Amino acid sequence: MDTLLGIDLGTTNCTVTAIDGNGIPRVIKNADGNYITPSAVYFGKERDKVIVGARAKEMASLDPENLVLFIKREMGKNASEVRYDKFLKKGNPYIFWDRTLPPEEISSMILKSLKNDAERELGLTIKKAVITCPAYFGTKEREATRQAGIIAGLDVLEVFPEPSAAAMSYGASVSDKENEKVFVFDLGGGTFDVTILQVVSGPNGKRFDQLVTEGDRKLGGKDWDDYLMSYMCDEFVKEHGVDVLAVKKSTEKSVAIGKLRTECENAKIALSNPNRKEASVTLSYGGVSLTRNFTREKYEEITRELIEKCRSYCENSLSEANLTWSDIDTVLMVGSMSNCPSVRDALQKWSGKKIQFGTVNPKTCVSEGAAIEAFKLCGGNTVSTLTKNPEYDSDNQSVIEKIAEEQENGKRRQTCIESATNVLPASVGIVGRKNGEPVVFKMIKKNTTYPTRISQNFPLSFDNMETLEIDVVEGESARPENCDKLGQVSLNLGGKLLHTDKIQVTLAMDRNGVLQVSALDIKNGVKVESVIHRNGAMSDQDLQNATEYLDGITLG
Repeated sequence: MDTLLGIDLGTTNCTVTAIDGNGIPRVIKNADGNYITPSAVYFGKERDKVIVGARAKEMASLDPENLVLFIKREMGKNASEVRYDKFLKKGNPYIFWDRTLPPEEISSMILKSLKNDAERELGLTIKKAVITCPAYFGTKEREATRQAGIIAGLDVLEVFPEPSAAAMSYGASVSDKENEKVFVFDLGGGTFDVTILQVVSGPNGKRFDQLVTEGDRKLGGKDWDDYLMSYMCDEFVKEHGVDVLAVKKSTEKSVAIGKLRTECENAKIALSNPNRKEASVTLSYGGVSLTRNFTREKYEEITRELIEKCRSYCENSLSEANLTWSDIDTVLMVGSMSNCPSVRDALQKWSGKKIQFGTVNPKTCVSEGAAIEAFKLCGGNTVSTLTKNPEYDSDNQSVIEKIAEEQENGKRRQTCIESATNVLPASVGIVGRKNGEPVVFKMIKKNTTYPTRISQNFPLSFDNMETLEIDVVEGESARPENCDKLGQVSLNLGGKLLHTDKIQVTLAMDRNGVLQVSALDIKNGVKVESVIHRNGAMSDQDLQNATEYLDGITLG
């Protein structure tokens, strides 16, 4: 079997794990010698030269206008819709070197860099990969993620949910239980997932069955930074009478906000260290500065609302699964925010459980699980994982060396993997009419296991319709305008049917979240089938053009 990749394409940071034909996973170092690569892309002064990773992130305080961060939050949006301003009611597209770049292309630059790192370290050409995404990512976001991988030159085997990957890493390397319900609390740099899985050991290996998932694409470590930034800006108004956030866009403002974001992130990291009691943050603008010292208690007070948001998603997921905390066997905490004391303490208080933190590496277990899933998809069965996952610390070279030594000489155990199933994060249906009003008929319900295929018969709205336009939407509302429109399929009826005649609609979702819809005129046997692509999705020609463009770019 060829060497395969598992890629955790994170909002703030990424990791990549390779797995060889013997089922042995290996976390890959980047060109800087680190195991974590920031999800930062800097478009330099030199045309067609892009910097990815830590050196790109450093430009936040020097040239923020040409730096892209948090691109994952824009996945699934058209190029013209990104960074949407609800007050101006328009987007702010990414335009560099006179080229408008959709989120897929920017994400592909990160993926290509990760692919290059793996090929450089292993001395191999690698094509196949599983890329992870938040469990709540819908059809549009998954399709965009898959297309980003294609542009990067990858054969994307699956777009796999991050919590399922984390649970697979845990089940393969740590868990010895025959049957357990695992509650995965995945709070990353920009996104939040709560997923409950059933992990079962059977005669053919371990099964990982996702039961329910909840999440928020705009809840993560970035929001902790944002709350602290907002507090600092409010204090700046009190001290100097200037609202920096309300100042007209300028280079001075962008640099000031870029530096403030870096300071707030550093303070967050510092206050996650049990030996640090306080951290300081400085905001400078217009020739004046403001510095505030934050104790851990003050920081927790400022960000308490975010903790409560996390709790609401936890409670919702338990309710959806008809479970209580007492039914949960293992609480697995992963993601970059899992080392935040206030988050850990709150989760332990809500659940009354011992939190499984550090049993798997919270920053690399997702890419390891993705690599295991890739191995399974390509016919592999038995994986050989480390029984001890060394702690990761990006600032400690000795820890980096320890990881390398552990991967070479550490103890491993053999685990058979049978299968993994996942559930849909949102309902998918079609728009019809009820009492003359448009309404959503949910055909595939939220938390349905996929791949799946469902058919349902619907009467026509009127007699003698020439064509039937079927709108496919995603969401929980009965009102079409409150759901995401995924696409449309048109069936030619020829004006011959009565409103009592039936149309059979079939929705089929594959393991990558690709949706196919078909409509059948039962009376006359006329049928139409179509794969639903989101509005503004990249065509095959767009993908080819983007791939050729990326091939001509220098990645540094």
